[in-house]
Parts: sequence; structure tokens; C-alpha cells
Amino acid sequence: MLRLGLASALFSLSAPVLAGAQALDPSELTALDFRAPVHRGAEPDSTALWAAGHDYKVRFDADSITFVPVLGSAAPRSLPLVWRTCAPDGSRVERTHGDWHVEFHRGALVERYDVLPHGLEQSFVLREKPGGLADVFELRGRVDSALHAALRLPQHAPLVFSDEQGDPVVSFGAGFAFDAAGARIAIDTAFDGEEIALRVPGSWLAAATYPVTIDPLLSRTTLQGGSVSVSSTATARGSLAAYPYTERVLVAATRAVSASEGDLYAWVLDQDLANPALVVSRLDFNVAVTGVRATFSSSLLRFALAAQRGTGTVIVRTHPFDSAALNFGGEASSAIATPSFVLSGGNDPRVLLAWTANQTSIVGRAFELLDTPVLRSTFGIGPAGSRRDPVACAQPNGGWIVALQVQNAAGVWKAGACRIYTNLSQTTFAPDLGLPQDARHELQLQIDGDESGYELSFGLDDDPYATRVDELHVRRFRWNTSEVQPVAGSIRQVAPSSGTWSYRNDALAVDPFTESLWAAGYTRTHRASGANTYFVERLGTTGGSVEIAGIYSDNLGSTPHRIAGLSLGRAVRSRANPLRTPHFPLAFGTSESSRPLYVQRFAHGDARVVDLGGGCGGYVGAAAPHAGRSAQWLTLDGAQTPLPAFLLLGASPLAIPLDGLGAPGCLLGVDPLVTLGFAPTGGSGYVYTSFALPDAPAVRGDIYAQWAWLESGAHANVLGARLSDTLRLEIR
Repeated sequence: MLRLGLASALFSLSAPVLAGAQALDPSELTALDFRAPVHRGAEPDSTALWAAGHDYKVRFDADSITFVPVLGSAAPRSLPLVWRTCAPDGSRVERTHGDWHVEFHRGALVERYDVLPHGLEQSFVLREKPGGLADVFELRGRVDSALHAALRLPQHAPLVFSDEQGDPVVSFGAGFAFDAAGARIAIDTAFDGEEIALRVPGSWLAAATYPVTIDPLLSRTTLQGGSVSVSSTATARGSLAAYPYTERVLVAATRAVSASEGDLYAWVLDQDLANPALVVSRLDFNVAVTGVRATFSSSLLRFALAAQRGTGTVIVRTHPFDSAALNFGGEASSAIATPSFVLSGGNDPRVLLAWTANQTSIVGRAFELLDTPVLRSTFGIGPAGSRRDPVACAQPNGGWIVALQVQNAAGVWKAGACRIYTNLSQTTFAPDLGLPQDARHELQLQIDGDESGYELSFGLDDDPYATRVDELHVRRFRWNTSEVQPVAGSIRQVAPSSGTWSYRNDALAVDPFTESLWAAGYTRTHRASGANTYFVERLGTTGGSVEIAGIYSDNLGSTPHRIAGLSLGRAVRSRANPLRTPHFPLAFGTSESSRPLYVQRFAHGDARVVDLGGGCGGYVGAAAPHAGRSAQWLTLDGAQTPLPAFLLLGASPLAIPLDGLGAPGCLLGVDPLVTLGFAPTGGSGYVYTSFALPDAPAVRGDIYAQWAWLESGAHANVLGARLSDTLRLEIR
């Protein structure tokens, strides 16, 4: 392998090469839809049906409905509204449903609800003319809610229910009635403090063609004040380790109905982040749901996700790689002491759940990914002492690396790590992987990697409980199976200290195809205004910044938008061209009422290998030349063993025919700055070499590569040498 010094010497002589990170234009955002079709609740023995729109959810019981507006995390409590139709004849109620509607059959009256994106359409169908028609026919429904509306005489206008501050929350739209022949009439709505009355003139009903439909709309009013409904997200990559490289991405999110109630969602998307399928919709928790985590077990081909329910419980679900079923299987739960927990999969058929126990120790619990997860006994992680906030990633051969905050003798929280084997035994604890000489606290840890290396990111701050930190760093390290202690590598600063900005370290993910590139996601906050911007950086083999993209910013103008819950998944390949540039899937929430959850691709720069031709033998290959890659390999197949072969590297192309020298059809395609000799191996005359592409500073530009080798025997040309095609390596 060529060492960094030689590669850097080549790049420093290369005029087209540029140093330093470049901005990456983010790909188009895609919004996920919080609509959920009608489905049965997951609580034991529940007969309720649930469904959801963009900004509401609804529960259908045996003879009533509960409309729950999504108020966001700023609202202290939920404000549901219950409607129960007052059936005049006391008829038996039969409930039926489709994917997007529910009907209550009450004799000749059908009460129907259609789940629309921005409202619940309530309609009543009279199959036949009511008997004993008076001047006015009334349909009445009893309302039960902490919301209130002004008492009202019959009027054709919306009926608005408001909260304690007088802000409108739920609206019954102005109603209409229409018959089977298309005749239509506006109807009045009245409210006496307990019941709503929909009033249809008896004379109009007497002349109508049946069936007749009475049709108001129940909806959530516009969100005010930039309340964020998405409280957390998680992103996990799943892969089949076989051609054609089928991969999927699971995106999970918790939605805050209010500060005291939340919902859990998950979608599975293809590797291009298209064709989302809703696979988890838990709308029936009735408590706050936060801190969602997701991972993938490659040995069982199953996703796993977990979220905190209430204050002391984590619920765990599983979902098969190739399933689009909604709410597959069952659910397990584990009591936890704090809201700090982590979930990690890998090649092990189990998944690790770890959490902080009273800021004195870290507890782990493995569980098996059966249709209903099976939780096993808990065990301690690391020695006793002040420990908190674990994060973890899986090892390729089973087991996990767990990073955690460790309080040293001076009372400073530092970044440490522990490796856990598949039998749940542990290696020696590593108490300090961060900056040992820095007296600041190392907070908000993130970790990812594989057997080729790991990366740990963390924030630095004087406050041990800071929610925003002064600066961000990353540490590369290696911890192979044969190594008891981790081998610390380079450390780099990702986000510098500034009087203007503070940061939150949100996410870290590895590119498993290059095995040397990571993406780091963080929030940058303006200290004065509080405005946030999400950034994602591509980090190279030593942790140096190669590319950076601003993904989404707060809009603090007249219509404020806020952001929350950034997550990153491991890189995936495009379905259309799996051999081209991988991309990292990311997800985040906003306070946009119509599009509160976004997914996006963060791709490497479009590094390409271009074959310029001009060869007269052999076959050549090269890895995609991503800036910061640890092993930029080049290969030759077709040289003559054991005669030597040479790799020519340069910054400028040539096109010099060698026919006159006795090598017909050969072009010298490189003005060589570096020439390296190799001995081909095997019957095919194979040569392999690799070198690192620098990341600190990052290097971009084009270099040219061509193989030449000596030849003898009956098939040799007069020159006694051949050249391969010339390759242009576009380093991006």
C-alpha cells in the first residue's frame, strides 16, 4: 500500500487538485406522510380502531369517535374531543371499516367518517325518508371535551372549539345536505353546550331523492407558534449481502400530540429513499413517547426499533426486511431508570439495549428478534462508578462496542468505551478515548464503524449538562477482536468554538462500502437568535472534513418553522446503479404543519473513474476515488508473470503513439510524476496496489493512472512492452 506521504507528494505536484472542503448541494427533500389507515389498536384486548391524518388522529370505539388534534410538544396536555351520535330510535350499532373510512350502521341511518389528510369528514346517510317529518329534521351528537365553544342558535357557519387561552383548536365545518339526484342545501348548526344539532328543513327532505347525505367536516385548525410535533427520529439501513445489493431503509419517528402524549411511526423505504411503506403506527399509547432508536440485524434480516414510553419504560418492536405489513408481530417492554438508552444490532441474532442506571452504571439487556421480541436478563457494562449516556455500534463478527461518559477523579465527564462479546462478557474497559488533557466535559457521544475502524464523535463544554456544546470533535480508533484495548488514532475538530454558534452532536454513520468514510450530523445554533441549522459533514479516513452541507434551517420570520430530531443511517447504494456513489439516508422533523418529517440523501461527491482508452492489452480497475478514502485501489489483470509491471501516475494526460517504437496500437496516456514497480502474480498476471487519499486537508481534482509491463515470447511486440488503458481518477 502506498503511504500518505507519497500520495500527498503526488497531489502537491498536481496543478488541477484543490485543497479544502467544498459545499455539497443537498438533494431534494422528501416529506413522509403521517397519515395512517384504519387499523386495530395494539393494546391487549383492545377493540378500538385508530387512524390518523397530517395533524390529527382519531379513535373509533363501538358507538363513538374521539378526535385528537396534534398540538405539538409545546402544548402541556392533549385536548381530545369525543362525539357520540344521539340515535333517536335506540337502534343497534354495527361498526364496519375500510382502509380510510369507518361506518356506524344505525338502522336506516349510516354514520360515516372518511380519514382525509387534513380533516375527518363526518357524514350521515339517510337511506330512506324519516317517518313523521316535522318542519326541521335534527341529527344530534353529544360532545365531551376540555375544549369549549360558544353557545349558538342555528346558523350556517363553522362551529369552532377553543382551548383555555381562547385559541381555536378544532372546527366543525359549515354543513351541507345533498340527495341522490344532486340537489344540495346549506344546513344550520346549533350548540347548547353539550350537544351539537345538525338541522335540515323537513320540506327539503320530503322532496329529496334518497339516499340523502348530511356532510360537515371535522378538522384541526392551523398550527400556531411553530410548535414541533416530531420529537425524535431514527434511521437504520438493512441489506441483503448478495447481488443485486438489495437494501432498504427504516425511518422511525415519534410524534408529539402534546407534551404528555405521543405516537410512534415507522416507514420502510427503498435504497433510493422512495416508495415509503408505513409499517408501524402506534397511536394508542396515551402517554409521552420519545427517544426512538432503530437498528438492523443482518443475521436475521430484521429491523428493530425502540422508544421510550412514559418516564420509565422502553418498548421494543421488530420488523422483517421484506415485509410491508403494518404493525407486524408483538411488542416487548423493559423498565429503564433514565431516558438515556441505545439500541444496536449487527451480525449477532440478538440486539443490544443499554441505558444509564442512576448516573452510576450502564446496564445492558440483549433480546432476540422473534415476531414478539424476547428480552433476556440484564447485565452490567463496564466497572462500577459514575457512568452515563451510552451509545453503541455492532462488531462485524458479533458483539458490540459501547461508548459512554465516564466521570474521572477530577469530576470531569470523559468519553470511554467497552467491548462486549457475544457471550455478553467484556474486554478491558477503556476510560478515555477523547482529549485526555482537556479539562472540559466530553458530551453527546456518537459512535459507528466496523472491523476496519471506528469513529467516536463528541462535544466539549464547561457545563456537564449542556444541551448545546462549544465545539465538536471526532476520534478514530481501532479495536479488532485480537486487541484487548482500543488503538487510538487521529482526532479532528469538526465544529470549532465560536462566540456566535453553539452545537448539538446528533448523529454519526459509517459508509460500509469504502470502510473509511463517515457522515457526521449536527445542529448549529445561533447563540443570540436561537435559530438552528442542520449540517452533515463527510469525514475521511483520519476524521478530516471532506464535504459539508447545510440541510435545513429554522425560519424565524412571520411563519416560524423549527427543526428537531436529526438522524443518520449507514450509507446505501443506488438501485439504478449500485456500483456508483453511495449515499447516507437522513431524517429530521420540522414544525411545518403539512410536512413535519423529511427524509433526504446525503451523497458523496460524484467521484468517477473514466476509462480514456489507448491501451494495447490487459484489464484495469480502480475504486471510486472519494476524497479521504483510506484505500484507493488500482488493479491490473493480464500482465506477464514474472516480468515486472509499472504503475504510472501523473497530473496531466498524454496521447503519444508508440507505434514507431515497436508497440503498435499503444498510447502513452500519462505524463508520469510517480512510477512504481510491481511483480505480477498468478497465471493471469494480476497486480493490486492502493494508497490513501488525504482528508486533512481534503484534496480534490483529477489524477491519471496507466499500467505498463514487460513482455517476452512469441506474442511480444518489438518494444517488448504493453500499456493498459489510461484511467482518469476524478477525486471528489
